[in-house]
Amino acid sequence: MNTNKTPALRKLAAGTTALAAAMLALAAAPAQAQSKRFYIGNDLGLSTLDFNTRRLGNFNPNAGVRTSVDDRDVSYGVFAGYRAERNFGVELGYNRFGKTKVTISDGISSASSSVKSDGVFVTGLYYLPLPANFELVGKLGVSNSKSTFNLFPFGQDNRSKVNPLYGVGVGYKLGDSLGLRAEFNRIPNFADNDRDLTNLKLGLTYGF
Repeated sequence: MNTNKTPALRKLAAGTTALAAAMLALAAAPAQAQSKRFYIGNDLGLSTLDFNTRRLGNFNPNAGVRTSVDDRDVSYGVFAGYRAERNFGVELGYNRFGKTKVTISDGISSASSSVKSDGVFVTGLYYLPLPANFELVGKLGVSNSKSTFNLFPFGQDNRSKVNPLYGVGVGYKLGDSLGLRAEFNRIPNFADNDRDLTNLKLGLTYGF
C-alpha cells in the first residue's frame, strides 16, 4: 500500500508558516495571568482517517491489485468556549477534516472512493496549570460528524453519526486575552464502525 502524504503536508506547511508568523508577532507582548472567561478561536492542523480498503467492493489484494491511499489532509476549525473556573471549562466548535481518497487498480480497470468529512462538537475541558504560563488541557465530549462517501462507480452516500471525542493538549498564555493551544484529538468509530479519525492541530484563542 502506497500512501501519498505530500500534498497535505505542503498545504499544512504553508498554512502553519502564516499562522506562526502571526503568533510570533503576538508573542512580543508580555504574558499575564488569564482573566477572561469567554473566548473564541481558530485552528489549523492535519487529520488522518483510517480507511479499510477491504470494504471497497470484491477486490482480492492477492491478485495483483494495487491500492493507493491518501489518508491525510489539512484540517481547520473555529470554536468558542467558557472557562467556568481555574480548572474547568466547556467548548463547542466546528471542524473541517478534509478528504481521504483510495484508488484500487488491477492494471486494467480501477475504482476509487473518497470521503469528505466535517463536524460540530461539544466538550468539557480540564486545565492543569504549569509554570511559565503553560497549562495541560484534557478534553472529553461528543462530535456530530457528517461524511460524504463518493464510491465510484457506485454513487454517493451521506452519513451522519454522533461519536465520543477525547483529546489532550498544551496551552500557552501570550497575554491577558491571547493564547496558543496545541492539541491531539481522536474520534473513534468515525463515519462508520471501523474508521478512527485523529487530528493534530495548533490554535489561537482570544478571550473577552
